[in-house]
Amino acid sequence: MLDARMIGSYISSLRKEADFTQVELADQLNVSHQAVSKWERGDSIPDIGSLMDLSKLFRKSVDQLLYGQNHPANGKTGSLLSHLADKRPDQAAETINQGEAEMEGLVDVAPLVKASDFRKVSNAVNRDRFTFAHVTELAPFLDEETLDVLVQEIKRPEMKIEDVISLAPFLNQNTLAALMEEVNDTPNINEIISLAPFIREYADKFIDKAEITMLDWEEITALAPFIRSKSLVNLIDKAEMETPDIRQLIELAPFLGEHLDQYLEKINTDKLRWEDIQSLAPFVNRKILSDLVGQTHESPNAHQLAEIAPFLDREQAGDFLKQMNVKDLNPDVLSSIAPFISKEDLSQLMAKMLEKDESSS
Repeated sequence: MLDARMIGSYISSLRKEADFTQVELADQLNVSHQAVSKWERGDSIPDIGSLMDLSKLFRKSVDQLLYGQNHPANGKTGSLLSHLADKRPDQAAETINQGEAEMEGLVDVAPLVKASDFRKVSNAVNRDRFTFAHVTELAPFLDEETLDVLVQEIKRPEMKIEDVISLAPFLNQNTLAALMEEVNDTPNINEIISLAPFIREYADKFIDKAEITMLDWEEITALAPFIRSKSLVNLIDKAEMETPDIRQLIELAPFLGEHLDQYLEKINTDKLRWEDIQSLAPFVNRKILSDLVGQTHESPNAHQLAEIAPFLDREQAGDFLKQMNVKDLNPDVLSSIAPFISKEDLSQLMAKMLEKDESSS
């Protein structure tokens, strides 16, 4: 792996030996002096073109620039980079195939190569040159299709769950699931949580195989977006916890589907707030929502009612509006609620508003 700070320090010492200012070196390389400053501070590494120019200017091999002044000037990485700089990916790959450059060199320069060029090089390198470790290190720089093909074609060791997790962000979920099938060890819940965002269609399957003894609420909520509602209910049951409280149910409401209603029927509603009802409204059926509204000890204001009106039946929405202080009603509130109440209720409310305006004028 390239050490940006070491490379920067070496470039800085070469510049000073040549008695160049950063601005003068930048002019020689046709880059900004800010770029030179970033190299020397180790904040970035020169791109391929700049490395080739630095090599010529200071008469040092690219290997020495990348790996230090005491690195033998064998030119192995330099020849690889030279072909890449000249847009000759096939020749770059051939240096590896013929043993003129090492796979480790390709791994090291991967951050410096454009994705399109890197794909061409990787596809042209003989598969027997790749180890699974190489593929894992190159994964962030390969497109998904190329990486999938490589993983399937190279010789793989006995798969471990940590190997699959390291590749997960970069692989197609079908390939990832196939690798999971090769793992002998049973995954634990934390390993499934790490993989879940990348194996959405298979998450339920691997949860069924996972080693689950104790579960906490954080683990359940972490998995909720990636599994089916039935699997989510099973996890809650496996947790052997009491019925989730209202705050926990609000967290899971978008993912529980029809199962949310059965949990809401069991919860203690003594501390139910209107904000809780607003959060749950899009996810429960009208009857459950109506019951929750009836159980709350708070009366909604006009704006709160406007938010849940689309989820209430017309009669109940109208009844709530009638109970409100006429001072809370205004044209904006009525226009937002109008589609969700009956014409009769709307007419009565408008009449009340007119009476209020006349009495105040």
